[in-house]
Amino acid sequence: MPKPLVSIVISTYNTAQYLPTAIRSCLAQTYQETEIIVVDDGSPDDTLSALKDFTEVHYIRKTNGGVASARNRGLLEAKGEFIQILDADDYLLPTKIERCMQTFETQPSAHVVYTDFEQRTADLSSRYIGQKQYILDRPQGQILLSLLRNLNAYFPPNAALVRRNILEQVGGFNERLKGTDDWYLWINLAAHDAEFRYIPEVLAWSRMTPGSLSKQKLVFSEARLFAWEDLQLLPIPQTYFQQIDLNAKLADRHHVLALVYWEDRRLVEAREHFRAAIKLQLNGRSGRRLLLMCTYALSRRHAAQMISRLVRLRSSLFDMNQS
Repeated sequence: MPKPLVSIVISTYNTAQYLPTAIRSCLAQTYQETEIIVVDDGSPDDTLSALKDFTEVHYIRKTNGGVASARNRGLLEAKGEFIQILDADDYLLPTKIERCMQTFETQPSAHVVYTDFEQRTADLSSRYIGQKQYILDRPQGQILLSLLRNLNAYFPPNAALVRRNILEQVGGFNERLKGTDDWYLWINLAAHDAEFRYIPEVLAWSRMTPGSLSKQKLVFSEARLFAWEDLQLLPIPQTYFQQIDLNAKLADRHHVLALVYWEDRRLVEAREHFRAAIKLQLNGRSGRRLLLMCTYALSRRHAAQMISRLVRLRSSLFDMNQS
């Protein structure tokens, strides 16, 4: 019996210098029944030139619409029963797909199999020293509540292998999101009863580059707010939202975005999001009202300095009263 085909969808935007390495990592897979689809999201660089030595690759160029739209375009072209997502600046270790497919064989009820991963330096030569300390006990099975409680994805897209049919069932990636679309996808899949399985082996690398989307503060802060708002469109039980206090999470996202806008001197937007946070959550309203008033007179830096002095003064007065 022939082995199932795995479609590897590589999205790229202005990352031609990394693309050949990503493709070679796909060609080096010990599981050979694969196709490689590269979706160029309207890159201004010479992406096509980077592909000249890779006749095996199916190349698609589209108008720029963000990474989620590029991934969805690749899904439309994919012929495989399983989907491997890969960004052009990331990397798969040789046994990554094979190990995931072995898990699918032994656990046929699984919809998503994900592995451990490492964040690597830009040249992939060593582990990135700023790698976040992720929870060691990775969730398996029906993991919707675990995903909702965790503010970040447990794993990057290239760490997962997903059955194509459930991706089609949920409509792929949320194109409204210019970041965090992977976090939203895992929640969307879990909300549709997807079963997740975990392999405790580092089989995927994420390259930390100066232009990484997660480092684009404004874009990422907006996307995280939109993602939390769009969770309400999914078939998630209200009891789950109560357990995680959805309004509090939304207020925090508005608050963070307000600070980013304030730092960027976009004061109208900053005030709008402070007001939204104040409306959504009772706790912390006085502090947020103070910050809102500060936007009319101070820069974010000067306001932070003033508030820090007030906190120190309050602490000193408390200590004096206790003496």
